[in-house]
Amino acid sequence: MALKDNYFTISEAARELNVTRQTISRWVANGRLAGEKIGRETLISRKELFEYQRHQLTDTAAHQIVALMYRQ
Repeated sequence: MALKDNYFTISEAARELNVTRQTISRWVANGRLAGEKIGRETLISRKELFEYQRHQLTDTAAHQIVALMYRQ
């Protein structure tokens, strides 16, 4: 399996999460998203990105449920 099969570049991660490259870079810099510096490139593991995405979806769903509960 090739390295690119296990990792996203910052640009690919940005497209996957529908945010800018700068946002991904900032998240990596502040530890919100784990990245690995390999040569001159920062790479994000597919597993890390999908876990982050899943966590965000779970948080969004929880906020929506709470909002619905308080609306009644």
